[in-house]
Amino acid sequence: MLEPVFLQVVNAAQLLGEATKLISQGRNPLLNEKLSQEIMKNLKTVGCITSLEVAAPKTFQYFSQLEKN
Repeated sequence: MLEPVFLQVVNAAQLLGEATKLISQGRNPLLNEKLSQEIMKNLKTVGCITSLEVAAPKTFQYFSQLEKN
């Protein structure tokens, strides 16, 4: 039901881990083209409730109403 949300969280955690590893090595993660693209893609989708519309329509409606208020 909430699988899309959990997958977004897992993806964000993996990206954070990769970025943290590069930072600990003294490297800027945004200079890694592939990682930079993934970070930017993640920033655009994180918190996006549209992924719930098909999988959990009632949850989507609830969150949609919360966003409107």
